[in-house]
Amino acid sequence: MAQRDWFKNSDFSPNEWMELLNNYLRVYYEDQDTDDMDRVYRGQEAQALKRLFDRYADGQATVDELVEFNFDYLRDVDGAAEWWDQTVSIAEADRIISTLETNPAELSNIPAPTGTKTSEYVENGALTFAGATPTTPIATVGDKKVVLRGGTGVTVDIEQVIGAGGRVFGEGGILDAVVPYIPGISLPNWMPSAGVIFLPSVGEAIDKIKDHFNSLSTGESKYFEDWDLTIYKEPLTLEKKGKLLKKMEADTITGLAYVLIELALDEQGKNLFTLEHKMHLMKKADPDLVADLATWLMLTPTKEDIKKK
Repeated sequence: MAQRDWFKNSDFSPNEWMELLNNYLRVYYEDQDTDDMDRVYRGQEAQALKRLFDRYADGQATVDELVEFNFDYLRDVDGAAEWWDQTVSIAEADRIISTLETNPAELSNIPAPTGTKTSEYVENGALTFAGATPTTPIATVGDKKVVLRGGTGVTVDIEQVIGAGGRVFGEGGILDAVVPYIPGISLPNWMPSAGVIFLPSVGEAIDKIKDHFNSLSTGESKYFEDWDLTIYKEPLTLEKKGKLLKKMEADTITGLAYVLIELALDEQGKNLFTLEHKMHLMKKADPDLVADLATWLMLTPTKEDIKKK
């Protein structure tokens, strides 16, 4: 059987992951009497878990067998309960992601997660897959980390998407407005919305979106004769565009000034304007030119524009 994916993608081997538990045990035993009977039971439980975990890591034992292990005497060891919760959460998240990628119809047969961090790990795996930075790593010990790789469709609350201001992840983000949907398949209520990114067709769509964004021209420029200035711009992300649109909704004039401050670049790719120039742009610049420049800066080039480059 093949080794579990999260070991292939991570800095930990199965033995190194179990060694974390052994380290907690060593510290614990330093303060315990050698004739303590629980010490014997604790050792037996640790050995049984090691045998099961090795079988799980090699794909010979299921996630359910691992989750159902009676983690009892070991709970008294400082740090062990947290390690076990992390282990269960990673194993469950890895199974969910793998199922989403390969056979989403099987999701309904997966039991509801028991790990307290399972949903968080699925969401962080989705962040990594999408090219964003998770707010917290899946799991980090020292300089090592655990990495979960990162007719389907979705229904979307458009008003919530607009209200997110371009923010994809996090509370109130676009993925909060996304409801996963597969014709003929009922997805479980416990699955985080961010998990839809691992569905095959959604993943393919994300790849196409990334490829298109990467194809957009960089260093595009426009000459403004009245100011005798050549102004450059870079492709604009949805997140930044959403934030600027929200500023313009709150105050159009101030919002236009912020567009120039954040997006107008010189030939070296550095910002032409800073916050110190905001009042000047608002009170001592031709408003039509400011609006013209802001409109151009907020535009994404068309396919025809890209082909001309």
